[in-house]
Amino acid sequence: MKRVLGFLIIVAGLVMPVFAQDAENKHNPFDHYFGINIGAGGMKMSGNGVFTADAGVSYDFYPHRFFSLNSGLLFHTEIYSGDNLLTGSGEKQFPLCFTIPFGIHINIPKAEWLYAGINLALNIPIADLMSSNGQQFNEKVYLSMPVDFGFDFIRPGRGGTRVFLRVTPTFHKDGFTMPVGLMWQIYNWKVFSKKVEVEVNIPPPPVIIIQ
Repeated sequence: MKRVLGFLIIVAGLVMPVFAQDAENKHNPFDHYFGINIGAGGMKMSGNGVFTADAGVSYDFYPHRFFSLNSGLLFHTEIYSGDNLLTGSGEKQFPLCFTIPFGIHINIPKAEWLYAGINLALNIPIADLMSSNGQQFNEKVYLSMPVDFGFDFIRPGRGGTRVFLRVTPTFHKDGFTMPVGLMWQIYNWKVFSKKVEVEVNIPPPPVIIIQ
């Protein structure tokens, strides 16, 4: 955890001068972005541990230049060193879930390259990738609340990448976990851009009167 925080502080020091000049116009109202995401995290517990991994897509809508609404669809897995909270078993398993997050994020005013927010995610177990006979899960749906803080490298008027620290309180029927990791939005494409109409007033040609 300390190493991750130290890394983020170093990155902040490097990118602050570069993105300070773009801070005023990074996003505009009614901007939309479609992104590709990967991430990983983990947590040590007494007598157990969990590793998580995610891959999927995200969608962002900016009703205001500093404020965005977010959703998406991720493939999510939780691999435990001991008892698996999804199955109640100590056998090695590779459960796969659909994760559907709904989030609110902000770009910090005067430092819009800083990105933070919170999500509420529905996690739906669908399969055990190590079992050919299927798997019985302890719960059909469970909740998590990913909290994000990191950096927005999207260029004004274009697409770009984001990387942020993610802390994910996760609420299982048989226990609670809070893995910490990194999420990388590999690239966010700007889509459905609002067209700006420009009025051009052309003066009439001069009238020359010959007497």
